[in-house]
Amino acid sequence: MRVIDFHQHLWIREVGQMQAEGARGFVAGMDRHGVERAVLHALPTSLYPHVGDNGDVLKAIREFPDRLIGSVYINPRDIARSLEALNRYHGEGFGCVKLLPYFEGVYVDDPTYTPVFEKVDELRLPVMIHMGPRGGLPRTGVKVPFDFKCIHPMYLTNLAARFPNTNFVIAHLAFELFWDAIALHRAYRNVYIEVSMNGPNSLARQVLLDLEKQGPKDRARVLRLDSRVMFGLDLNSTSYAEYIGYWKEFIEEAGKPQFLDAFFYATAARVLGLPV
Repeated sequence: MRVIDFHQHLWIREVGQMQAEGARGFVAGMDRHGVERAVLHALPTSLYPHVGDNGDVLKAIREFPDRLIGSVYINPRDIARSLEALNRYHGEGFGCVKLLPYFEGVYVDDPTYTPVFEKVDELRLPVMIHMGPRGGLPRTGVKVPFDFKCIHPMYLTNLAARFPNTNFVIAHLAFELFWDAIALHRAYRNVYIEVSMNGPNSLARQVLLDLEKQGPKDRARVLRLDSRVMFGLDLNSTSYAEYIGYWKEFIEEAGKPQFLDAFFYATAARVLGLPV
């Protein structure tokens, strides 16, 4: 089974139970668990000091260009710097954009940020946006006044409509806001979902499995498992076997094994412009 991990970071410092792997250690972990590619989303070190920023991710993808795909972090509040970062890192081969609305205090549909999303649209880059009422800062000691109202999926509605050629990815299945995320991804063909941090005890996974098992076996009843849902981990490589197993089991228990390749590989490959 081929696997692309659409939600990953460069773990450069130990935090909590998460071990620092660096690029070499992480790719070795990918090899052990049969993961072909991973998207490394840069994050601001002022918030996540244990995770690589744009510069760190650039070094990693230069070292492993056939395995790692860079995702540039931008803060749309700083339009000039965002445009500069998009141009620079797209030119360096980055294939995605990462936003953290709760940290930036950004409502992504605010017309003020239109120039940023016009540039993203011009460069044909997918955008992954953290959504849902959680943002992990395990034992980092960083204290930031978050605005979690910003991460409701509804704020992606106008943006998806304004930029139909840009693919938007809702991270984490939006945690407890999964119904709103699902409604949006069924309404707009350019809205995708990745499922990281949703293990077997998550509310979303349990509810959705029960519903999927009730539907006809030749199509996805609730989630668009055939075309717009993707695997992601958002943990270091030691958790691959566990979470790949959780979601393989989900799809098989739902009676939809025909969607395994789409979920674990083909949908992500299409969003990233890779061969399917």
